Formats: sequence, C-alpha cells, structure tokens
Amino acid sequence: MASADFEPEDSEEREDVQSDLADIHAILKDIQKSMNNLSKEVAELKTSFKQQESELKTAKESLNAALKYNEQLKTELQATKRRVKELEVENDDLNENMDALEQYTRKNSLEIEGIPENICDDEEAVLKVAQVLNVNVKREDIDICHRIKRKKSNPIIVRFISHKVKRALYKQRVKLKNISGSQLFPSAPATARPSSNRIFINENLTAHRRNLVRMANDMKQDGILKGVWTVDGKIFVKTSPEGRPLRINTEDDLDEL
Repeated sequence: MASADFEPEDSEEREDVQSDLADIHAILKDIQKSMNNLSKEVAELKTSFKQQESELKTAKESLNAALKYNEQLKTELQATKRRVKELEVENDDLNENMDALEQYTRKNSLEIEGIPENICDDEEAVLKVAQVLNVNVKREDIDICHRIKRKKSNPIIVRFISHKVKRALYKQRVKLKNISGSQLFPSAPATARPSSNRIFINENLTAHRRNLVRMANDMKQDGILKGVWTVDGKIFVKTSPEGRPLRINTEDDLDEL
C-alpha cells in the first residue's frame, strides 16, 4: 500500500524531467542553429575579408604604379622645363643676333620726320635739311631715299654711301630745335605740314629697338628717365642729369631701372 501511494509523484517527476529535457533539446537545437548561422556568417565574413584584402592589395599596387608613373612624369616635366628654358635662351640669343645683323644693315640710314609731303623731291628735302645744319651732303652721298608709311607719320628714310656722312648729319640734329618746318619749307601749304611743325632726325632702327625707344620715351614723359638717345643703333638712357649713360638692350633692362 505504501509504494502505491508514491507512484503519482514519480510519474509527475518523470514528466517534468522529460519536459525539461525536451526544452533543453529545443534550446540546444536553437543554439546549434544559431551556431550554424554564425559559422556561415563567419565564413562569409572571411570570404568578404579575403576579397577586400585582395582588392586592397590591387589598389595598393595600382597606387604604387600611379606614384611611380607620377614620378616619371615629374622627371620628364623637369627635363622638359629645362629644355624649354634652354630653347628660350637660344631663341633670345638668335633674336638678338638677328636684330644686331638687321641693325647693322641700317647703320648708314637716317629717318627725317616733319618734312611736308609733295613739296619737293625727297633727296632735295634731305639736302635742304643738311644745308641748314651746315653739313656738307651732296646727291652722290645718297644711296637710297624714299618715304616710308607709318601709323602716325610718313618719314623720309635716307641711306648714305658713307657712314661718316650719316654720322655728321645725325650729330647736328640738335640744331633742329630752333628750326621749324615752315621756316625750312615756307612754300608748303599749312594743310601739308605736320601738326608739330618740327623736323626730327632719328636713326633708322629695327622694330625691336624702335619699340624700346618708344617705351623709354614714355618713361621720360613720366619723369622716370631724364634722357633717351641712340648712337649707331645702340640705345642709351639717363636716370638723372648727372648719372652715367645706361645702355638698353631689352624690356627687362628698362624694368630694372
């Protein structure tokens, strides 16, 4: 009788144990499932990491190649800059030599501005200017004489046979300050005379040197320079009345004054 009284309790206990075991089994299955999912995710992460590692390696290789190519380009650029600088120096030297050669061909030439047009023969006008300056010039001293057209004036260009004659006439040009065009050519109508009524004698310069003289004269008007003149095609300036003459060859020479 006594054992029969305890059977229900044993049965309930077994049921509870079985229930607990079932719960534990279910939990273990969930854990196993989670572990499987986690393992799968870890595997995917490893694959992704390897892929990213491979991509990073490729990117590094590409970057290193780009950096190397960039260094090559820098080296080539520096070499190109040096070559360009050398070519610029060579070009400057070539232009300077060509300009000097062209100026040499003009060493016996002068330009006379302010002479009214169509009043007399160009050679006759040159001889008249020389006469008023007390310089002995004859027709046979003149090689070529004609007008040249410029934007603001049409001066007479005259090339002499002798550099000595050219130099003598050019040296006396300062006397023209006291002589007007109307005095020298009184028969010229007022409409044919230049507005300044002055006559000027200048050396026949190359375009480069003529531009330098123009710039120097602009600086003289601004009070920067006190004197501008040329001698045998060479350009000289003074920054003060007592200063020594400075020779000008380039625009940089003027900028450095």
